[in-house]
Order: sequence, then C-alpha cells, then structure tokens
Amino acid sequence: MIIEGTREGASWWGIVKSRAAAGWWRLLLLALVPLLAEWAVQFGGAAVRAPLAITLVLPVLVGVAVSAVVWAPKLEVLSGRRGLLGTAGAGVAVLAVALLVPQARRLVITASFLIPESAVGARSNVFATLVLPPGGAVLELAALLGSLALTLLPMAVLLEGAGVRRAWAVLRGDWRTVLRAVGITLIPAMVSSLVLSALISSPAIGFDHAFVITMQLTQALINALMDSVTAVLLYATWQRAAVVRGGNGAAREAVSAGV
Repeated sequence: MIIEGTREGASWWGIVKSRAAAGWWRLLLLALVPLLAEWAVQFGGAAVRAPLAITLVLPVLVGVAVSAVVWAPKLEVLSGRRGLLGTAGAGVAVLAVALLVPQARRLVITASFLIPESAVGARSNVFATLVLPPGGAVLELAALLGSLALTLLPMAVLLEGAGVRRAWAVLRGDWRTVLRAVGITLIPAMVSSLVLSALISSPAIGFDHAFVITMQLTQALINALMDSVTAVLLYATWQRAAVVRGGNGAAREAVSAGV
C-alpha cells in the first residue's frame, strides 16, 4: 500500500517544526523498535548459545530489516495520517538493501569475528585492510557517499511507489536539496562518533556488565533521537525539493522521462 504524501507550500523550517511538534514522541518510539529487535536477537542467540554467525551478524540484518519496515509508520506520522498502513511490498526490500550501506564498516568488523581463531593472520589482514586507516577511512567514505545518494529513497518508495532513480533525480534536482541531504547524512555519523569517543574516553570506562549496559543504553537513546530528527529533516527536504513541488521544470522533465 502506498502512503500518499502532501505537497506542502510551507518553508523547509516550517515543515520541520510542524512535523516535529506533531509527532516527536511517536517517531522516538518507532526509532526504538529496530534497536529492540536487534537486542532481542542478540541476547536470544547468546542465551541459547547460538553459533557466532547468528549472535553477531543476524542482529545487524534484523535491525536493518525492521528499520526498513518502520519507515512506513514514520511517514504516516509525518504526513499527518493516523494508524499504521501496510508496507509497500517489494519497496521494503529495496529500502533494507539501501539501509545496509551505512552499516558497511560495522558489517566488516562483525564479519571479521567469524574468521576462525586459528586463522589469526587472516583476521588481522581484514582489520588492517578494511577497518584501520587508510582502508577503514575509504570504506567509511564510500558508505557515507552511498547513504547520501540513497538518502531520499524512503520517501520515493513509500510516498510515490518509485525507486532509486526517482530518489536520485529529486536529490540532484535542486542545490538546496543537495546541501540539506549532505548535512542530514553527515551530522548523525558525527554525533554517533563523538558520543562513542566520549564514552570510551570516560574515566568510568571498564569492562564490567554495568558499564557495558550503560554504554549500550546511552548509544541506543542517542541513535533513536538522531533517527527521529533525521526522519523529520528528510521528510521536510523531500517536500521542499524543487522536483517534488514543481519548481524545477528541466529536472521534472528529466524525472518524467526516467521513471
């Protein structure tokens, strides 16, 4: 089922304020759902002594899949619709694949733990090549660029029933849209990195269960808050994009020809 979006004439900041005020607590709750699903799989796997592949990799994949599904009710909240609508079928699978892009470095680190302990050299090579600089920096940059290119995909899939081509056309249709998308892509990554650095450098750092739980809860709350803010900003950006509201004739014609 496709969620019908509105063509709002308000300013970008006006849309941000109105949508945040109307549904911030529901967006925050929805942002917690993928985290809770990931934790459930992680702790459940550990409780039954599941293989390492399940306890490490499966939680990431489940979190990404649930995040893709949760985008539908998020956009219902943002578009002013009540209740949860159905998902957009195959579009959710496209979203799930796209949401794996910013998780590239995490997936590499996680997958490296699946290398047998007997192959210490292979594991070290993975870390040295794809996690530590310069390889890790290149991978992180590639993930950020991929996230930027796909940043408007949830709206394209769920609001219009379109796909990657439509999302990319809207993104590059207006320089303001590009700048906003760049900021929306970079700020959450920077905040997450700063929070993690602060936790690691904390005088209270330790490896006891209390510290680990505190760190995970803090990260979860920060991530949920950033996810909610990002959803509002992306929705406002989509609504104000020149191609969406008909302000860029040349870009709109290109989209019509390409979709």
